Amino acid sequence: GVFVTEATPGGWASIAGLLVDDLILAINGQKVKDTASFEQVVQALMGQRPKVVQIFLQRDQRTHFVFIEPD
Repeated sequence: GVFVTEATPGGWASIAGLLVDDLILAINGQKVKDTASFEQVVQALMGQRPKVVQIFLQRDQRTHFVFIEPD
């Protein structure tokens, strides 16, 4: 996975509940193994322009789903 290093206050990620130090494990069901795979998934999403993006993450010892509605 990849760690969240920034979640801009008032931005979509922050509003959805994404926090600094969350570990992103998957986006829309696609596993995120490292920075390269994260960038690849995000690039594909930009082309698809989905109304909702589902992020599966680990926060401390628990897993969570975060849903983001990109603009």
